[in-house]
Amino acid sequence: MQGKLLIYRPFQESAAISGFTHEPDIPELGALAGGELATVAGFLSIEHDGVVRRCVALHDADGKRKGLPLNRTATVMWDSALRRDMGVGLIRRDGSRADHLVGVVAVLFVDTGDSEPDGIAHERQGGQRPSPDTARKMDASSVRTGSCQPPAR
Repeated sequence: MQGKLLIYRPFQESAAISGFTHEPDIPELGALAGGELATVAGFLSIEHDGVVRRCVALHDADGKRKGLPLNRTATVMWDSALRRDMGVGLIRRDGSRADHLVGVVAVLFVDTGDSEPDGIAHERQGGQRPSPDTARKMDASSVRTGSCQPPAR
C-alpha cells in the first residue's frame, strides 16, 4: 500500500506532505495531532495535485475543549469535501459557519497510481459509489468518531 499523509497546521496555508508504504501507526498520528484521534465526519475526499481522492481525515477529538486555534485551511478542505460528496457545506445561508476544525488535521489517502483514483470514476460513469469504508482502503476502526459532524441539510 502506498499513500500520502497531508498535515494541515493552524496558520499554514499549505499542507506538509509525506508518503507512506504501510498503514500509518494510529498512536504516532495521535502524537502528531496532539491527542486522542477522531475522524472528521463527512471529510471523505480531497483534491490533491488536481485529482479528487477518497480520504480519511483525523483530528484531536478534544481540540475545541482544549482551545486549540482554528485551522482555516483544513476547514476549507472539509467544506469542499462536504459540498462535493453531500451537496451541503459548512457555510449557512446567513454566512455563519456550522462548524470548524482546530489544531492539527491529518488527511490520509491511498495512492492507486490510476488515472481514476479510489473508485471516483465509477460514480462519474453512473455506477455505484463505493462505501466510505471501501473507498478509504485503510482500517480506521481503532479511531473513534469525533465531535465534528456534517451540518444538517
